[in-house]
Amino acid sequence: MKRLRLLPEARVEYFAAIDWYEERRHGLGAKFFEQVRRSFDQIRETPQRYPAVYLDVRKLRLKGLPYVVLYQSFEDEILVISVFHTSRNPDEWKSRLS
Repeated sequence: MKRLRLLPEARVEYFAAIDWYEERRHGLGAKFFEQVRRSFDQIRETPQRYPAVYLDVRKLRLKGLPYVVLYQSFEDEILVISVFHTSRNPDEWKSRLS
């Protein structure tokens, strides 16, 4: 199975969302954390399963939440570009592509 790595910006988004959910209701942040971690496992198992949305960037939509995980699959790793709230401007994550 490929290794999964998060861009620093994606890591910041991920943990900021956990904090936001936890501030709303105790335990909700942990549920968000677990759902995203499961999505990472799904991506690692079958990275080509999810649709390409821009160039070679693919997206997995989180069930019941306004978030998607955007990633690129390379020969030796999967790079998470963003844990992205869908109400934001997509140009934010597109600017992270090299």
